[in-house]
Amino acid sequence: MKNNKGFAISGMLYGILILFLVLVFSILSLLSTRKFLVDKLKQEVLEKLHSEDFENNQKIDSSGASVPEISNNMIPITYDENEKRWIKASYESEYNQNWYNYSEKKWANAVTVTEASREKYLYAEAGEPIMEADILTYFVWVPRFRYQLFSEVSEIQVKDSLDSNVQIISIAFEGKTDPKSFGTHKDEWLTHPAFTFGDKEVNGFWVGKFAASNLEKININDPAKEITIKPNVPSFRGIQIANAFLASQEMTKSNNIYGFSSTMDSHVMKNMEWGAIAYLSSSIYGKEEEIRNNNSSTYTTGCAASVQNGAEFSGCQNAYDTEIGVLASTTGNIYGIYDMSGFWQYVMGVLAEEGGTPMSGLTENGNSGFAGKIASGTSVEGIPFPESKYYDLYAYGITFQELEDYKRGKLGDATLELGNFSKGKSSWYESTARILSNTGIWLVRGGKAISPSNIFVFDRYNGDSAENISFRVVLLES
Repeated sequence: MKNNKGFAISGMLYGILILFLVLVFSILSLLSTRKFLVDKLKQEVLEKLHSEDFENNQKIDSSGASVPEISNNMIPITYDENEKRWIKASYESEYNQNWYNYSEKKWANAVTVTEASREKYLYAEAGEPIMEADILTYFVWVPRFRYQLFSEVSEIQVKDSLDSNVQIISIAFEGKTDPKSFGTHKDEWLTHPAFTFGDKEVNGFWVGKFAASNLEKININDPAKEITIKPNVPSFRGIQIANAFLASQEMTKSNNIYGFSSTMDSHVMKNMEWGAIAYLSSSIYGKEEEIRNNNSSTYTTGCAASVQNGAEFSGCQNAYDTEIGVLASTTGNIYGIYDMSGFWQYVMGVLAEEGGTPMSGLTENGNSGFAGKIASGTSVEGIPFPESKYYDLYAYGITFQELEDYKRGKLGDATLELGNFSKGKSSWYESTARILSNTGIWLVRGGKAISPSNIFVFDRYNGDSAENISFRVVLLES
């Protein structure tokens, strides 16, 4: 894994090097008349091999999660529980580890910082405090995995009442060069589709730790505004999804304020990527239970209700870094992803018109800002749709909560597999579950501040700017 200090030497390679030197010294001892000097050097090497520093230089994350692919100018961080602040983590990713440990629900976190402070943090030693005022964005690494299918989708029903189907999802981490799994039936294994980006297999992706926010709200549909991803600030709302997409793409364009290189891609989260996070959160590597809702009526990022499905609160009832606040993360601790419950968010999941191309929205005045057809069949002008790798396309339909509607969902996207269904709710926490149709063109996730809301909620909207709908950014190697 690259960073500004070069390649980290792994503990295993370091050990092999030490043993090789010991062997060389032994051979020299047979040939040299200065045996006492060779013995002295050999003793020093052996002492180093068994030193406390070397013993600590061992891989401790046994989960098999992929090493986070950190971009130039991203700073790995960990949380200092004693000082209650974020500090710089070791660059030696999987060794000498204080950065992440998925076995202990400690997902890898990283930040970008202001240009004025960037050099200071890039060359700082591990343990240096990261000042909140210097941070522009927080990201969390979602490693590639396969999962065991937990529903037989051919047996899903729409019923008069619901029985809970909530369960721990079996996850196994894998690398992009490992053989893929292609299961289609319950108990078979499937490499999660979120880790195929177009024609490219990826080891994982970075996701905004919080819903998107912005530096200065001047014009809600100005795509050039610079996005921030921070806690304790109002989320970025009231923007058409097309302009949200453009704003997210600007994050990795030339001369961006974050320091991202041209090899990185940034985009609005796809519905399949949302599904991957939901499933990981519901595994032994995540919270394993319902995520506490963000009940802030002021749409303040990173907040948590004092009780499960707590009532709407003006302001922030519990900040993300408090004992109760962490219950609103995907891990149940500070290392997870926030605002996945209680914040309506657009995802790039869109209905196909009958001809098979993505629709723009519902009406001429209520659409996504992308060029395409609306529900009446007429076309509207707008921004051209991006490549298909940037969105999930769902088959056309005119109803949204009948059995055949749910079958238009996809394995992995946390829609189809949540059945059985009843009266627009799923068997997972009785979450709102209404799939796309010609009366709701774009998927929204997360629910609203007032109960019930959770990470498994899915509903539909027209793609237009709405004061209560935000979005989230995903970042990966392009």
